[in-house]
Amino acid sequence: MKRLCLSAASKDIQRLARSVGTVLGTVLGTILTTAAASQGAERVTFAFGPVERSIELADLEQLAENGVLSEDLAYYAQFLPDDYDVDVLRQALTWRLDQDIDTIDVDVVLLDRFFHTKQGEYLLNIAADFIRTEARRSDLRALRGALLVAVSDQDEGLTLLNTLRNFPSSEMRIELDRGLGLLREINRAIYETEASIDLLERLGAPTVALSEMEQARLRALALQAQRPGRFQVERQTLASNAPIPADVYLPTLQGQRQPNRPTVIISHGLGSDRTSYAYLGEHLASHGFLVLNVEHPGSNAAQINALLVGKSADVIPNEEFLERPQGISALLNYLEREATQYRNLINFAQVGIVGQSFGGYTALALAGASLDFEVLQASCPPGSLSLNASLLLQCQASQLAESPETTLSLQDGRVRAAIAINPITSVIFGEESLGQVTTPTMLVSSGADTVAPALQEQLVPFTWLTHPERYLLLMRQGTHFSTIAMTATGSESFDLPPEIIGPAPELAQTYLAASSLAFLTQHLTGNSTYGALLTADGIAQLNQDPIKLSLVQSLTGPALADQLGGPPRAAADEIISPEALTGAELANPAPVTPEVLLDETRPPAFSAPPPPSP
Repeated sequence: MKRLCLSAASKDIQRLARSVGTVLGTVLGTILTTAAASQGAERVTFAFGPVERSIELADLEQLAENGVLSEDLAYYAQFLPDDYDVDVLRQALTWRLDQDIDTIDVDVVLLDRFFHTKQGEYLLNIAADFIRTEARRSDLRALRGALLVAVSDQDEGLTLLNTLRNFPSSEMRIELDRGLGLLREINRAIYETEASIDLLERLGAPTVALSEMEQARLRALALQAQRPGRFQVERQTLASNAPIPADVYLPTLQGQRQPNRPTVIISHGLGSDRTSYAYLGEHLASHGFLVLNVEHPGSNAAQINALLVGKSADVIPNEEFLERPQGISALLNYLEREATQYRNLINFAQVGIVGQSFGGYTALALAGASLDFEVLQASCPPGSLSLNASLLLQCQASQLAESPETTLSLQDGRVRAAIAINPITSVIFGEESLGQVTTPTMLVSSGADTVAPALQEQLVPFTWLTHPERYLLLMRQGTHFSTIAMTATGSESFDLPPEIIGPAPELAQTYLAASSLAFLTQHLTGNSTYGALLTADGIAQLNQDPIKLSLVQSLTGPALADQLGGPPRAAADEIISPEALTGAELANPAPVTPEVLLDETRPPAFSAPPPPSP
């Protein structure tokens, strides 16, 4: 029989909530802590089908203020695991995001604007799916109102208890069948990701019996790839008449610009700017590449700031999916035909593209992956409880389609190699589209990425690539933000807390600089100087704590399925609550972690509370 381990489940919930981001973390943290820890409104009622039990808000307030369990709470507490500390529940009731994480300042006006975007409404709908009113209604407005009133309370702020207190219904209902479905999906996602990474690390394990001489040679090569090259670097900003803003990093020797240089274009992610990868531009230019760090006005930091101050109603305009790759093509045309001072410096037959997140999409589109509107129409909007945050962005592209059976190619034939870092891929391209990529390609993935999850957005999509020169580089402890440096312009809308950035971002950036140099040198110029670093033995020489690096060239869908005991969950699959499972699904459940097992074959065994003392 399966069992529910609340202690382990709570750890997974906290891990997820800390990683997703400020607003998303706030909303999910409120939802999940409520589901796991048992709270109320004037009262909170927990329902699993016909079985219901209620807890009074006054009992929770007494626990938060005095640490005293009421008679009802004491009765229910006996069913918690032996290692569960009730003080954790007490702290969860009064934990205040903007005080415990210094870099976050939750503002009611900004939060309200976010909640009225498509992305904000989607997140609220996840919550409203199983946090309901007394009338059993899923009410997005009720939950949004409670959160906003709590945020505007300067004395107590956005705490779980204050949100419950301001919920506009005498009863908050927690539909446990839906909540357990979400817990089950969290557990499955963690299990599948960890198991897939274990497979990658086995496939990418370095040779055991490498000679000392060969190890020394590889160590020296890795050190050389991490250091600046022999060229000096001159940085310029393109004129204002360029199609999109860009900084140019020019390699020079003794003050002389070098002609006919292999060229790399770097595309930033959503909400950043062209200086966030300045370190990579400078490193590659020092090794002889001419580098263009571009900026995308429709999805840069200024666009996000416009959203936050009410000047824009959307995170990005729909057309940004087209304008990003088209803007880079237009920039190459401009450099080739109009900007005569650069024309002879660029080798247009040796152009590479590097992009992160939304920039990873941009890189793959330019390398030959077509937007697949048929896949988008079939997958969007995502299931009401999808945990893949990147689908919020990918599905916006579906609004561009005139027909559900069309594809759109944004390929630029001048692009001869592509690096996509934490790219979004799963439904905006799909299997057939990624199979059309015609250039050598490196996907960079992070094991702790909760924005574009590694398994769904990079590992499975890597198996769809068909070009023989394909590489999958994994930073096991890395996050979605590990390779992004602080901008030189200070354009960030807010500082991300260290828990979200992840450990040792400088190390992750060093990994990216060295591995990008090796890949681009090999596949843009044909120079094999750093080719040995594109092997398991070579990449292992870069490894340092606390981020483990692995590299594979061969990974197949059947190998992943064999490792997981079945195909991994697709990105857009909807979470199925226990009450909706068929008999066959209950008899043959999907693999789950051994530490966290959920009983989805029957409702929780509630007992009636003891009668009041005489």
